[in-house]
Amino acid sequence: MSNNPPLVSVCCITYNHEQFIGKAIESIINQKTSFYFELIIGEDFSSDNTGMICQKYKELYSDKIKLIRSKKNIGMSDNFTQVLSSCTGKYIAICEGDDYWSDLNKLQKQVEFLEKNEEYGLVHTDFDILYENTKIVHNYYKSNEIIRIAKDDAFESLMTSWGIKTLTVCIRKEILFEALDYLLKNEMKIFDIPLFIMVAKLTRFGFIDESTAVYRVLSHSASHHLDKNIYYDHLLRNYKIKQFFIENYDVSEKTREIVKKQFYLGLFIRAVKNNDFEMIRKTYNDVCENMMNSYKYRIVYILTKFFPTRYLLRLFLCRN
Repeated sequence: MSNNPPLVSVCCITYNHEQFIGKAIESIINQKTSFYFELIIGEDFSSDNTGMICQKYKELYSDKIKLIRSKKNIGMSDNFTQVLSSCTGKYIAICEGDDYWSDLNKLQKQVEFLEKNEEYGLVHTDFDILYENTKIVHNYYKSNEIIRIAKDDAFESLMTSWGIKTLTVCIRKEILFEALDYLLKNEMKIFDIPLFIMVAKLTRFGFIDESTAVYRVLSHSASHHLDKNIYYDHLLRNYKIKQFFIENYDVSEKTREIVKKQFYLGLFIRAVKNNDFEMIRKTYNDVCENMMNSYKYRIVYILTKFFPTRYLLRLFLCRN
C-alpha cells in the first residue's frame, strides 16, 4: 500500500462473482482523481474462482488494493462490517463485486461535492440497471418518476421508496460509523436499507443528477430471487426493519400507511406471479384493507379459485 493517507476508502464485498469481479475492480482502480484512494476487497470464501481473481488484482495493484479473504463464509453483513473496519479514508464509497462504476470521474465529483458542502454527510447519484446481461435501463431515476429521490431530509423518502443504491454512494466515515454503531447495538444485520435510513437521521443527502454506475439485477439475489420463500423472507425482513424505525422515531401517519401497503401488496403480487394461492389467501384481507382500489384485488382473488393457469392475472397485475 502507498505511504500516502487515502482520502477515500472504496469497499468491495464479493462472493461467487467470478463473472463480474474483474470489471468491478477495474472500474474502481481506473478512477481519475486528484487524490489517493484505497480499495479494500472482502472476499467471502467463494466456491468459484473469485478469490483467485481478486488475488491477481491485489498483486497487480499492490499500492492500492487491500484484500481480506475470509477463512470461512461469514455472510454479506459480517463481510461488509469487516471491510469497513479496515477503512482509513475520510470518505467511504461502496461497490459490490457484481456491480461496476461507469463514470471514471465518479469519485472526483463526489469528493468535490462533500468538500464544498460540509452540511452534507452523503452524496449519491443516478444509475443504470442491467438485467441479467440482456437489458439495460439508463438513468433509473429519470426513467421512473414514481421513485422519490433521497436528498436533503431523506428519512421518510427512504422509508417508502427505493431511493438510493450503495454503488452510487460516497459518505463521510464518521457518519457511517455512527450509524453502524447504532445498528449493531440494536442487533441489526448491516445492509443498505437500515444503514441508509439511519444515516438519514444523522445528516443531509446530496444528489448528483448523473448516472455513474451500473447495478446488476441477478435472479439469485434476495430482492429478485425466483424462489418465492426467499423473496417472502426478504420482504418480511425489510418490513420489520421499517417497523423498528416507525416505533422508535417520529414518522408521519402517511409514511406508516405506505410502508404497510407496500409490504402486503408486495406479498400479494409475488404470490399471483408464483401461482401461490395459499399466500394469496393469507394476504388478501390485508391488501383489500390497505389498498384504495381494493375491488381490483377482490376480483383477482375470486379468479384465482377458478383458473388453474394464471397467465391473464399476471398480465393484469404484474406488467412489470
